[in-house]
Amino acid sequence: MNLIHETVLANGLTVRFLDKTQRYFGDYHHVLLEVVCDVPVPASAEAESLAGRSLQFRSNIRRFGVPTADVSAVIEDLVSNFTSTTLSYMSSPSFPSRYLRSQMSDLPRRGNVEYTPGF
Repeated sequence: MNLIHETVLANGLTVRFLDKTQRYFGDYHHVLLEVVCDVPVPASAEAESLAGRSLQFRSNIRRFGVPTADVSAVIEDLVSNFTSTTLSYMSSPSFPSRYLRSQMSDLPRRGNVEYTPGF
């Protein structure tokens, strides 16, 4: 797992792109990038007790059947597409609080006993 790109957003959050690409058959690869961002939890007793001091936003972006010669270009394309679409949403000053709210609303479905923030 290699860090291939890191960017600091306007709201202070840092987004990291981790390369988890694997060769799976002959000359073909499964290009897999994991996008990770630590989202701080505000100092609220309820939020901290349910989620800890931070949550982790995680997203996997992938492409299958990529020839070896095209792996680098596909990685650049995946990073570029994610950056042009999702980072504008994540850069919003309200993203941390909205993400926390969405994760806390998922707790009843996940069951807070086995809940691991960010997964």
